[in-house]
Amino acid sequence: MQTCGAGGDENCAIWYLTEADQLNAEVVTCAQLNAIGAEASGLFYVTDSPCTLPSQVGSPEAQAIVVVSDEARINNTTLFGMLFVRSDEKSAELKANGNAMVIGSVVVEGTTDITGGLNIVYDPTNTATPGKKLPRGTRLGRVSGSWLDNNQGGF
Repeated sequence: MQTCGAGGDENCAIWYLTEADQLNAEVVTCAQLNAIGAEASGLFYVTDSPCTLPSQVGSPEAQAIVVVSDEARINNTTLFGMLFVRSDEKSAELKANGNAMVIGSVVVEGTTDITGGLNIVYDPTNTATPGKKLPRGTRLGRVSGSWLDNNQGGF
């Protein structure tokens, strides 16, 4: 949808994600995210695709939420936090090989192509544990009727 921003011509999903008074994601290139690697913490929007994530993103003490448009690749990657691969056309793709691990969650608006091993260990730490907060302005909520409705705590 292209009806957001001052001129009403910006992609609404990306505008809301990156706008300073909304989610305020840190806008980075794939190369910049690779340089940050294990030091990544908070919310990131990767502007170029495909993006091969570095060997480690975030840490147990400082998780990251990484949003990639269209295609993300994880090859022997360990990610602490959440990976969201998005697409306006619901044609995003996650490619994983080697022994990748996500301690957190993965959301893909499209398809996956996984060879080797991908271990996803659900961990709500970056959204539910006091003292491990995301950047100011980040807004998350439970999906009504989802399996999290029966859980306590959080946000």
